[in-house]
Amino acid sequence: MSKKRRWILSIIVLFSVFSVLYLKISNDQFDINSVDQTTKLSNIRIVSMITKGNEDFKHISYDSGSSGSIFYKTGNTYYALTAYHVVPENKSNSYIVLTENDKSMREYMNEGGQYMGVDQYYAQFPRLNIVAVDKENDIAIVSFVSSQDLTLLPFASVGPQKGERCVTISNPDGRHGVVSSGKITTNKPQRIHYSNREKDVMAIKHSAHISYGSSGSALLNEDFEIIGVNIGGQKATLFNFELSYFDRGNAVPLEKVVNLVKKSGIINGENH
Repeated sequence: MSKKRRWILSIIVLFSVFSVLYLKISNDQFDINSVDQTTKLSNIRIVSMITKGNEDFKHISYDSGSSGSIFYKTGNTYYALTAYHVVPENKSNSYIVLTENDKSMREYMNEGGQYMGVDQYYAQFPRLNIVAVDKENDIAIVSFVSSQDLTLLPFASVGPQKGERCVTISNPDGRHGVVSSGKITTNKPQRIHYSNREKDVMAIKHSAHISYGSSGSALLNEDFEIIGVNIGGQKATLFNFELSYFDRGNAVPLEKVVNLVKKSGIINGENH
């Protein structure tokens, strides 16, 4: 086969592959515009405050934030789900919460806000409390106090099913309130390995797009009911090239999440 024919054949193959991928993604989608601002108010940004130094000199840095989803409220205290690796328990880290109504300092400055110190700016936001954790399944329940009127997400009555459409609302790559949709792609939880975690995690896979900062967001069904918690993702590859648009998500399934909520005693009043 001549070099020219091989080149033409390669182009045809690549075009076919990308066409199939595009059609698959198109078929996985539903109208994300149906996710209104009220539903987005269930999404929170969890910003890590990382303290370095000693008693004589301390420096606090702030990351761009990860995700969490509110599911319960009592008084002005909200309870949210997130991933455990988002809120590891150590002396160097503490956490603050930005709701969908709030802006990071970068967003505030980009919109013409008056400069103030970073510590001063973030001091206005509520601190996060860690209520319950399940390290083995990489999930956690956190709480914070706010006078804002935020949205509570309900739990689904059944877990995710293969082929079911799903939705995520998360904070990838420093953005917030980003909605993506896809489908559940596995029949049952599969063992997922992450190099930065002690143990493998059993998780379901889905095709909704997530990225850095999406960890901790809820996986929702079409009725915006919780069916899992996102703990990470994997990039799709084609001929050893990463296709960032085709990221795939991994989520701890509903059963494990509900078990942690029950164990915490939040809803039946033990932790009120």
